[in-house]
Amino acid sequence: MIKEENEVIKKYFEILSKNHPEKFEIEEMFDDGECIVPENMKDSNDANKWVLLESNVSEEDIFKLEKKINIKLPLIYKAFISTYFHMFKELDGVLNDFHCEDGKEVYVDIFRQPSNKPLQVIENVYKECEEIIEFGYIPIGDFNGWGPLCFDTHNNYKLVWLDHEEYYSCETREELEELEETIFDNFKDFLECFFVGVTHKCEM
Repeated sequence: MIKEENEVIKKYFEILSKNHPEKFEIEEMFDDGECIVPENMKDSNDANKWVLLESNVSEEDIFKLEKKINIKLPLIYKAFISTYFHMFKELDGVLNDFHCEDGKEVYVDIFRQPSNKPLQVIENVYKECEEIIEFGYIPIGDFNGWGPLCFDTHNNYKLVWLDHEEYYSCETREELEELEETIFDNFKDFLECFFVGVTHKCEM
């Protein structure tokens, strides 16, 4: 089933690759002075760029991750994290009706998936966010530097934003529900916005 979704996800990656080649530049990807881009992901024709690499993350790998963290990921997101290894960090989008503002330029920092550590970044974040995960919020990245963008598992996996200045103090699911703001009704809308460039209507 995931394989069918993988073909859909590939198209989103292809569109982003074609429209935004600058997203493949190796910038600020260093740890202790060493480039964190794996050797097999470096562009052989351009030392300043990295390339997409088909993923070998399996359904079993994802199942183990879900079991370890005690979560259930939506199918399309499972396909997303098992289609390509990538080093994307900041992706750009435009929102309408975002707090009564149209044409709001935003970005999202998504989790990198290097070929040498396929699910490690994601797993590390999940472990750091155990408390909100227990309340049904699964982070997929940071929204505009304002806090985590999460799947709300109690609400059809809508993507909601939790303000980083406030969600730490929440001690119950009810408190987080009062704080959350729905940005996307589903992951496909997220991809349309940040990978295709479709202006998204938030309807806040």
